[in-house]
Amino acid sequence: SQLCLDDYHRLARDERRRRGVTALSPDANDLTLAATHLAALRRGERIEKPVYRHESGTHGTPEVVTPTGVLFVTGLLGFATPELAEQFD
Repeated sequence: SQLCLDDYHRLARDERRRRGVTALSPDANDLTLAATHLAALRRGERIEKPVYRHESGTHGTPEVVTPTGVLFVTGLLGFATPELAEQFD
């Protein structure tokens, strides 16, 4: 399975621009939900994760991720909080 942490952006691109924040800010991302989802996948549970579309800078329809033996996690801020960092091997 693969999970991209960019999907956990709280705000669409236009809204971040209006608020003067970037996707690099931990506050602009739902890192608590990302940690919760990673923990669930580690326990063998399916999750329904948000989807962020880089092409348009908007959110798409959430998608189901089913755990497999190996999970590749990409994106920014993987170690931004202790709760998130402890989900990685």
